[in-house]
Amino acid sequence: MMSDRRKHLSFLEFVKRRLVRVYLPVVFVTAVWGIVVWPAGDGVAHLPEYLYSVFWTFSDGILWFVKAILLLYLFFYAYSTVRLRISPVLRLLALIVGTAVAYYLVYHLFAGYCAISVPFFALGVVLVEFNEKVYAVCHSYKLVLWLVGITAILGACYVAWGNLYAHALGNWYLVTMLVALCAWRQIDFSLPVWVGGCSYDIYLTHHKVQKFLQPIYGNIPLHHFLVGVVICVAASYSLRKLLRI
Repeated sequence: MMSDRRKHLSFLEFVKRRLVRVYLPVVFVTAVWGIVVWPAGDGVAHLPEYLYSVFWTFSDGILWFVKAILLLYLFFYAYSTVRLRISPVLRLLALIVGTAVAYYLVYHLFAGYCAISVPFFALGVVLVEFNEKVYAVCHSYKLVLWLVGITAILGACYVAWGNLYAHALGNWYLVTMLVALCAWRQIDFSLPVWVGGCSYDIYLTHHKVQKFLQPIYGNIPLHHFLVGVVICVAASYSLRKLLRI
């Protein structure tokens, strides 16, 4: 949202940039993963399935998020195109309606649990579009304390019953609490560029490390898992930088 406010791209430029930054790294990591888990003979025999998994299913149960993000980016581009032509009230209404439609599509195209994170996408837009009003509301330690308490209660409910909606609401209140906390007290510190740059590699590789080690260990030792993740993240990040994807 902040990038779009600086420079609104054409549709083709926008799609190209999003594909390069979101989709191509997934294809790259999944292709390597397919080579690792499928020996040469099986890989040739199941080439259509392999290609389908590389370009769409990604052979990983957690990568539904990527497909949901690509869908949400289409909604975002539509919103960013009309936002300057409508009033702030209509912007907020457009965000609410667009989020509801996106939630419905993700719920039915992928799975119900996939839709839990859809409102966070709109929250990111709201924080930029209405930042002064958001921070004015959040500038209270009482609000932070209330959010901490509610998050703790919902977390306990999820632990006790494993309820999906308690999990969703817990996530919502946790993120809202973090936003309120950062608005209440400004935090100034700098991090190396690679910290943000490799966060996507962590997401793309950590579950594959777990799937690779599970048959070997059963219960994977934490330090082995962490070492495996660090190695894979470093390799993925370095290769992406080399290939410029």
